[in-house]
Amino acid sequence: MELSPWERYAQAVESGEIVVGKYVRLAVERYRRDLERQGSDGFPYHFDESKAAVVCQWFPACLRHSIGKDAKNEFHLSDWQAFGIANIFGWQRNDGNGRRFRRVFWTMARKQGKSTLASGIALFMAGFDFNPYTNEPEGQAQVIMAATKREQSEKVIFAECLRMRHQSAAMWPIRLSHSHTTVATFKQLVLTVPSMA
Repeated sequence: MELSPWERYAQAVESGEIVVGKYVRLAVERYRRDLERQGSDGFPYHFDESKAAVVCQWFPACLRHSIGKDAKNEFHLSDWQAFGIANIFGWQRNDGNGRRFRRVFWTMARKQGKSTLASGIALFMAGFDFNPYTNEPEGQAQVIMAATKREQSEKVIFAECLRMRHQSAAMWPIRLSHSHTTVATFKQLVLTVPSMA
């Protein structure tokens, strides 16, 4: 059985094959601990591997890099990126009210693809996501991008969203507009995801 990229990353961190800082190690430990706590009293969450897989597989299926040496190539997530994405979108509330994590603060070093990854997440959430509170498909989503400087959110992240949309035919139905927020409308896209089990 092939491991999911997020599980492969978690195991590599746990074994010491990948050296990470304190907070990444703690995130991996929480992920492992929470997987073991699923189904127990007092832990109202479960990890939905199929929801995590849909988002991770959506990136290369629907997005193309827009600049640099990878321009026009499919956006394949690295295992560490898939680990973050899987934790954001895979953990669900047992009561059916959507995702466990509704706010995310994710930092990474310079030149690690922050803007590209943030743009991909924003495009997914704008056009293909489920409302994290109701677990219903979004008809029109509002995605708010924040940065320490307005120029970063407008001229880097929003501009990357526009370039990615232009490079990726699956994104063409999405209409993006910008004021201080980004609003998108879309046609539904159905992805068939093979089982990871």
